[in-house]
Amino acid sequence: MEARRRYTSWLNPERRWVLAFAAVVMLLTTIPYLFGYVSQGEDWRFTGFVVAVDDGNAFIGKMLSGTVGEWLFRTPYSAFPQRGFLIFPTYLLLGKLASANGTHEQLVTLFHIYRVCAGILAILATYEFVSFFVSSIRYRKIGLALVTIGGGLGWLLVLLGQQEWLGSLPLEFHSPESFGFLSLYAYPHYALDRALLLWGLVSYLKATLRLGEISSLIRTGLGVGVLWLLTGLAQPFAGMILVVVIGIYLGALAVWQAWRAVRGQRSDWPRLWKMIQLAFWAGLLPAPFLLYNVISQRLDPFLKLWMEQSAFLSPHPVHYLLAYGLVLPFAVLGAIRLWKAKDWAAKLPLVWALCLPVLAYAPVSIQRRLPEGIWVALVVLAMVGLETMTNEKLRRTGIVLLLALP
Repeated sequence: MEARRRYTSWLNPERRWVLAFAAVVMLLTTIPYLFGYVSQGEDWRFTGFVVAVDDGNAFIGKMLSGTVGEWLFRTPYSAFPQRGFLIFPTYLLLGKLASANGTHEQLVTLFHIYRVCAGILAILATYEFVSFFVSSIRYRKIGLALVTIGGGLGWLLVLLGQQEWLGSLPLEFHSPESFGFLSLYAYPHYALDRALLLWGLVSYLKATLRLGEISSLIRTGLGVGVLWLLTGLAQPFAGMILVVVIGIYLGALAVWQAWRAVRGQRSDWPRLWKMIQLAFWAGLLPAPFLLYNVISQRLDPFLKLWMEQSAFLSPHPVHYLLAYGLVLPFAVLGAIRLWKAKDWAAKLPLVWALCLPVLAYAPVSIQRRLPEGIWVALVVLAMVGLETMTNEKLRRTGIVLLLALP
């Protein structure tokens, strides 16, 4: 608990370091875009995007819809009748800030302001999530660097000329959900939903630590639920991930308590019941919106076709092994330590990481989207694992491997 209280004050040098780190990272991700604008001339014009140009133009299309008065998403790339759907609200709202003159330039500028702001929020939320479980400031900082600018071993496939190995690019080159850098570089809505997802989880865990002090589970749960609702509004599948992770986490705690009871050890069912009630009240706010998404996708003819065409299937499992294999040995050490810990909240990263196969290969068309944030959980486990190691030479070797190879 003491380690968790250290990262609280805005005047804290640790927090100032995080803000400086966020500013530097987002400045570095902005330089290629500025270079593109400086380099344009009479022969060609810079569109405002250096990677995922098709996606970038699609984002501008969503913003343009907001500019012309839309409040619900309707794709401009189809003549199929559309009722409109409550999704991508940030792009629609940003579009309303643009005026008629120089619309494209305004929209691109607004997009990059959004990207920088969302990136800073994602970095702050990531550090707060890591800090909740990792006591050492040194390993918190290393963990933040890994989550935001780290990657896996997919670059080895590129060096070997196997970019399309097993029918897919390495995850770090095309999947913002699998790591962190692509979100900061090109996908601001993913950066925003990760920030809200991590803050949503931390807010729930912090509330569970105060169960004995809480006078009203309903009021506290609804307060947590505001963050959960914002997570779903930023990206509906992120809201679903949050609910699934909390649900599996509580289920795992129930199994753990039952196992302790069978072995004749002390169990605490009243505490678990309070945690379930807290989650229920927190889930009450996002539930209608998530239900709206599910029903709309099943009943709206356009949305059904859109979802069928927007398939994001997970690659061969070996790609996930290449992506996360470097941190796994250290993550296993951290998982062992957290499993043995008496702290109930400490078990969430372990449960989340174990959800990877279930989420990545769920029988839905957006498989690859669902492991969003699991990279953060794995890095947390790896940092706890490094803290656990008593051999300083091995520990330093591990840090060099994690920071130098990805």
